[in-house]
Amino acid sequence: FTEEQRLYGDPAKMLNNLATCNSGESEKNIYAEHINFNKETQIVTMDLIFLSESYEIFMPLMACVRGIEKFITPGENNFALIYYYWWGSEIAIALEFDANGSRITANPKAENLTIADAFFDEHGEALAEELYNKQGFI
Repeated sequence: FTEEQRLYGDPAKMLNNLATCNSGESEKNIYAEHINFNKETQIVTMDLIFLSESYEIFMPLMACVRGIEKFITPGENNFALIYYYWWGSEIAIALEFDANGSRITANPKAENLTIADAFFDEHGEALAEELYNKQGFI
């Protein structure tokens, strides 16, 4: 489906479709390696998404994710970071949620960067291997 449909379409359907779109040319893929929804707690977690090097591809998803702000339980660790590349350390854009809502920023909070860095330090190799095993390349 097109970016316009992603932006204006059904967010639940879009997120559901992310899990099954690991096919085709890599620059056209949206990889969603781990999306989990806990029916009891109503919590959605996503730990790794490879979208694209293009803002026009990942901005519709960021808009969709930003739309869930009224359903998020206030707390820490509610953020999304978009890195320039899988192996890059610079942030292209961040989406952060707090008690006041959400904000899109190029300068995320230091504590969110620390959490993300710790996650990739611990799981980065396994995630890269999983992606390689699915696609045959990274």
